[in-house]
Amino acid sequence: MQLELSREEWEELRELVRAAYADTNSQMRRAHSHEYRQEIHDRRDMLAGLLKRLELTAQPVA
Repeated sequence: MQLELSREEWEELRELVRAAYADTNSQMRRAHSHEYRQEIHDRRDMLAGLLKRLELTAQPVA
């Protein structure tokens, strides 16, 4: 699947992913169960991979 984004949309998406990734730190500190902490850890890994792909992808020119 390919997604076409304007420069503003791409930058907004990147910032949203960064914010979600950063938020996982406080979520992990507040997690009371091992299962929930593992879910957050898995989400953090997914967000890190997504952020890496966004950073490696050239920004749109429009």
